[in-house]
Amino acid sequence: MLIRVTVFAATALAVPQQHGPGDRRAGPDAAQVTALLATLERTDPVVCEMAVDAFGHGWYGWVRASGVGALGEVPESQREAQARMRRSVTDPKAVPVLASGLASASACVRRASASLLGESKAPGADEALRTALSGKSPQVREAGAYGLGTAEDRESVPALVDALDDKDPNVVAMSAWALGQIEDPRAVMPLVKLLRSPEPNVRASAVWALGEIEDKRATEPLIPMLKDPDPVVQVSAAEALGQIEDPRAVPGLMPLLKSSDADLRLAAAEALGQIEDARAAEGLTAVVNDADPRVRRAAIEALGQLEGLEQAPKPLLAALQDPDPEIRDAAIESVGEIGDPAAMPALQRAYTGADVETRLRIVEAAEQIDGGGASGLLMTALKDPDPRIRKKAAEALGDSD
Repeated sequence: MLIRVTVFAATALAVPQQHGPGDRRAGPDAAQVTALLATLERTDPVVCEMAVDAFGHGWYGWVRASGVGALGEVPESQREAQARMRRSVTDPKAVPVLASGLASASACVRRASASLLGESKAPGADEALRTALSGKSPQVREAGAYGLGTAEDRESVPALVDALDDKDPNVVAMSAWALGQIEDPRAVMPLVKLLRSPEPNVRASAVWALGEIEDKRATEPLIPMLKDPDPVVQVSAAEALGQIEDPRAVPGLMPLLKSSDADLRLAAAEALGQIEDARAAEGLTAVVNDADPRVRRAAIEALGQLEGLEQAPKPLLAALQDPDPEIRDAAIESVGEIGDPAAMPALQRAYTGADVETRLRIVEAAEQIDGGGASGLLMTALKDPDPRIRKKAAEALGDSD
């Protein structure tokens, strides 16, 4: 497969360029785009998808531009060609080439064409995608929706809303995804209607899109989706409600912390942290010792995010000395955010014998605790062998030294 990737790169990039060698901003021209799509047509589908995944991601940014990370035998001419291919299509003559690619028999080529059109600022690119969205073939309509989502084109919102009534579920799901990408509140109520779809992928896409738009009108319709028969929809609903940050979702999310599905417990814990409602404290405390370390960490982080929580729960204090460094660091940060003076003895115990980075984090957490209870720990930290810790303790105590 790596050989095919090399062939793909060499074939697509070796096409003569229409722009001068001094033009460092021009993207691929029509000839290069033609060669690229032709190569993708011949490429193994898995490799093709991997290549298209890289579109629009910068391909290592300055590292590639500087040459660092490239193998020594890669010629400078190839690096320059690669740099051009990383940029958006600017050649108007490439637009009809890509528009034709939307009708390819290869799903990967259709996605490549839609992605390049969506990223392009060339005249006619958005119009080509809107034309595809109303095409006869459902595969072309799906590709058009994908491209419009990639473009985040607000002018296409009405057309994408209309596409939510398409007879093909793949077109509907992609149109919902595109509306989520655009994040336009005009799409909220049309997307809510999709929550009743018999197709799980349509429901999941609509749920995701509503979370991206972050409009509180979606809260009540999304809460029942937490009990959807499809686990992907359930997790997506929890994540969406977390993004919307509406306290009305707390009662619906709390039972999910007891789910047998670790992914669902994780999504619920993260969502409750985003909502920041102190009513979630008891439920989150109960999963601080969850069997899944991802859930434990999410619950610990969420406790530190809750508004109005003044007392650090005992399981959170116990986590200050957890053998897992990620769990321990999360607990230290959350204890500091809660600011409970009664947590100081636990912080002091965790400080003793800890490594340098952990001691520094504990001093930073103690600095956030009011009421003078932190002074004992900070005085101890003034004698720490690490100069950063001594400096942080001195700043916390107001010592100008």
